[in-house]
Amino acid sequence: MNTKNNLRYRENEERITSAVLDLMSESDVRHITVSGICEKAGVNRTTFYAHFDSVYSVMDRIENKISEEMFSAYTVKNANYDSTFSYDSFVIFLEHVRKHQHFYRTFFNFRKEFTLSFDSMQFWEVAIKPYYKKAGIVSEREIYYYYSFFYSGFVTVVKDWVNNDCRESETDIARIIKNCVPQIN
Repeated sequence: MNTKNNLRYRENEERITSAVLDLMSESDVRHITVSGICEKAGVNRTTFYAHFDSVYSVMDRIENKISEEMFSAYTVKNANYDSTFSYDSFVIFLEHVRKHQHFYRTFFNFRKEFTLSFDSMQFWEVAIKPYYKKAGIVSEREIYYYYSFFYSGFVTVVKDWVNNDCRESETDIARIIKNCVPQIN
């Protein structure tokens, strides 16, 4: 039986997700169809539907996989929550975005919010609040406003960078973003 632990099942799923990534680089996600995915992946529709409910469920799977890859890049490069707003952490993130720019172009243009799969409350408690408190901003409401302002600008800068084919280097964009973060004295 072709179950999730079966090699053939995993290979088919990988072919489907790879096909969607390829198709994303060729056309708008709204024009990607199950038939087009099946043709590109070399699978039939029954196989597709054994793995996914829709084109958007494939996108969700890809998003989760890319998110996991990004967070493992931080681990490999010894980044941690203490360095969330560091120049180096921005470079790590931007390298990741450049590598997956076709996905991120679609992600930024079709999602209303920029959220990657991680426990945001944990991130808020262990990274965001402590950083802003070190900068002398102690009111939780004020921290929220500062972070919302930063977050919106961060997303806009990265989205524009991706939509302009990542023309500038990761280090140039990281420097710009870093200059927008409140400095700790």
